[in-house]
Amino acid sequence: MKIAYDSSSADALAPLLESIGRELSERRTRLDALDLRIGALRESPFFSAELAALESAAAAERRELRHCHEELERLGLSVVGTMPLTIRIPTRGPGSTKNRVWRQGQESNN
Repeated sequence: MKIAYDSSSADALAPLLESIGRELSERRTRLDALDLRIGALRESPFFSAELAALESAAAAERRELRHCHEELERLGLSVVGTMPLTIRIPTRGPGSTKNRVWRQGQESNN
C-alpha cells in the first residue's frame, strides 16, 4: 500500500523521524564498535570467550536496525541518504512536489 501525506501530516512526522534517526545513529555506532572488536578478536591468535557474546550483541543491533528500516517502510517512507540521514516522504495535495525530503539535524525539511 502506497502512502502519500498532505503537507501538515508530513510536517508532523518530524519528531518521529528525529527519534528513529537518533536510534539508527546510536545503533550504527554501537554496531561499528562491536564489529571492530569482533574483527580484532578473530585476527588474534588467542581464543577469547568474549567473541560469542560480542557476535550475539552485534546480531541484536543488526536486527534492531532492520526493525527501524521496516518501521520507515510501514510509514511509506524511504531512506535516500545516510550522511546525514535523509528520508523521502511521499506527499500529495495542491502545489505538492510529490515528495518531501527530511534530513536529520536540519530545522526546516522541505
